[in-house]
Amino acid sequence: MSDFYIGRETGNNNDVLVKADSFTTHAFVLGMTGSGKTGLIISILEEAALNHIPAVVIDPKGDLTNRLLVFEGLDENRVAPYFPEGKRAEFVERYNKGISEWGIGQEKIAALAKRKVNVITPGISLAPVNILERFSPPASLQEDDILEKAGSVCASLLSLTGKKSEDAARDPEGLLLSTILIEKWKKGETATLESLLEMVVEPPFKKLGILPLDTVISKDKRVAFAVELNGVLSSPSLTYFKSGRELSLDEIFGDPDSETIFTLAQLSDDQKSFFLSLFLSELYLWVRRQPGSDRLKMLLVFDEVFGHFPPYPQNPPSKKPLLGLLKQARAFGLGVILSTQNPYDVDYKGLSNAGLWFLGRLQTDNDIQRVSEGLNEIAGGTKASSILPQIKQREFVLNDVRKDAPVVFRTRQAVSVLAGPLSEPQLKGLIKEGPAPKVAPSSASPARKELVITPAGVDVRYCEGQRLFPHILFESELPYKVGKEMVWEKKRFASIFDEGGLEASLAKDLNDFPEETKLSSDKPEDSELLPLPQWAGSFKRDVFEREIKEVLSLKAEIVLLKDGVTGLVSAPWEGRESFLLRVREERSRGLSKQMEKQLAPLMKKKQSLEDQIEKRQLKVERLKGDYEKRRLETYTNAGTSILRGIFGSKRSVLGGIGSTMSKNRMADSAKDRMEEEETLLGNARADLKALEEEITSVRTGTGADIGARDIEEMKVLPYKTGIRVLSIGIVFK
Repeated sequence: MSDFYIGRETGNNNDVLVKADSFTTHAFVLGMTGSGKTGLIISILEEAALNHIPAVVIDPKGDLTNRLLVFEGLDENRVAPYFPEGKRAEFVERYNKGISEWGIGQEKIAALAKRKVNVITPGISLAPVNILERFSPPASLQEDDILEKAGSVCASLLSLTGKKSEDAARDPEGLLLSTILIEKWKKGETATLESLLEMVVEPPFKKLGILPLDTVISKDKRVAFAVELNGVLSSPSLTYFKSGRELSLDEIFGDPDSETIFTLAQLSDDQKSFFLSLFLSELYLWVRRQPGSDRLKMLLVFDEVFGHFPPYPQNPPSKKPLLGLLKQARAFGLGVILSTQNPYDVDYKGLSNAGLWFLGRLQTDNDIQRVSEGLNEIAGGTKASSILPQIKQREFVLNDVRKDAPVVFRTRQAVSVLAGPLSEPQLKGLIKEGPAPKVAPSSASPARKELVITPAGVDVRYCEGQRLFPHILFESELPYKVGKEMVWEKKRFASIFDEGGLEASLAKDLNDFPEETKLSSDKPEDSELLPLPQWAGSFKRDVFEREIKEVLSLKAEIVLLKDGVTGLVSAPWEGRESFLLRVREERSRGLSKQMEKQLAPLMKKKQSLEDQIEKRQLKVERLKGDYEKRRLETYTNAGTSILRGIFGSKRSVLGGIGSTMSKNRMADSAKDRMEEEETLLGNARADLKALEEEITSVRTGTGADIGARDIEEMKVLPYKTGIRVLSIGIVFK
């Protein structure tokens, strides 16, 4: 099994290789939006594919369905369904350039294109999975597994009714439901939805725990609970949880050359929680039945765990099986990779089980501080946290608990096309036709095997295709002045031969020709070659070179971006988003001190308000207790007065009435004081909320936002005298 190639070190450009078996200690990936987190995860999945390791991917946002987009010989036609027309050429050029620069060979791309990537869409008709029609007992039929699965199924079903997962263990409804499942499964029987609802109304037992059934939950409440469950489970939104393939982990993990993606972007939060708790519990029980192994045999990737693995005391249904997998799956060869962009909503104590931490760019100093606190729980974490403020886009700190020091690296080019979340129609086409559909042959005239004469001594190359046109292919070095510096760009161009001559050919059609375009020195057997114009037969290099320089000096312009605030200018190879990120960073540096100055008095006021609220809360609780005590004394005194009226003298009755009235006044006074304090408490809370909004406004409104007029485009042409023509040839494409 080969190491996972995930990038290169930023300092020395050395390849960063992670031993495959290291992933059995599990991994955590963290980074803000745009940090390169998705690209890193996809690169890890690609390395798993090359090592024949089956993987299951939980994809709540839909980004990782891009694993379907692996193409041999990427061109604009391939990406047409996923990018707008104006962006295709730019993307294809950038992609092919990246593949070349990162040394990713065609054999690797071909191997990844053969990987079976299966997409399952719980809850919708495209590729549903049946998890609701019946609830089967654990395969082991062991009591521990039965109790574990019953608790999970119960928590999942109750979550659909709006109950929290902890209610499943203590509420009468949860206790009833879990007991029914346990009783059925102990007999090895499967519970269908219909039988489950019937048994909720008429359970097959008379006691719930040690108390009589009707004492814990009456029949009226059981009927109401069954009606509520029936309404939820019969909802049209859950139709496709009861159809489709059965969930079989033996089948999913059985093929080493397959990858299964559960995309959940189409589900509501409640539906995601429901599906994940069932799936993860099933996976946890399944893993524990597998033979032990210290080698990486399979991967589970959970791209966005926000809301599903929160810190204590939050406890959604998905958290318990995830913790179980982090603690025990290593012994069975399952590596777990969890990822998030939210550094606050994760259980760092649970993540202390992870041996690999991939930490990308974070948004604020508070985010960095929160992650640093979590890193203190693991070996080497202190060193890693000190590096975080320096991290740039597509850079990550790799902290391996087995290594002495963390490594900062830049993620490699992903082979999969990163097109963002795929829509349902796009997924439908890919699932139906496969990830690399073949382009239909042209309906133009049939291929003809005719002799095409090319000038002697000129290099001739061929692209793939049915009907190929001759083009002038040349490579040049172009000098551009950017600011005070001269920047050189090496580019290849192709211009179709025109009957009007060389000048007309170059002037009419001058297009970039990607370096990574697959070319052959042999003519494709079934291709039709269109002939060159007659003038091309008298090829003279100096004539071609002179004309090429002239045209390039007039047409080979590049468009750079300039920030009117900082004066920064983009590099020729720098994309717009990357440049804007650099501008924001530059602006933020100058504004950070100003923001700190604004925040200092606000944070002091916030602390004062929080202390005030805490004191008033205690006072309200004390006054509430005093009021309840006075009210009870009033009722008690009134009762005593009534008894005196029946058995005592007139004088004792009058005294009792007077005492009761006095007690009532005291109770009213206590109530007034309590309500007054509650009003003051509410006002303080409102003040705190307004202050927190002001703090948030200061933090987010740093002035680093870039206005539409801040960025201007600069068109720059190359210096004619510095242009060098490196090669001239002919290409049929």
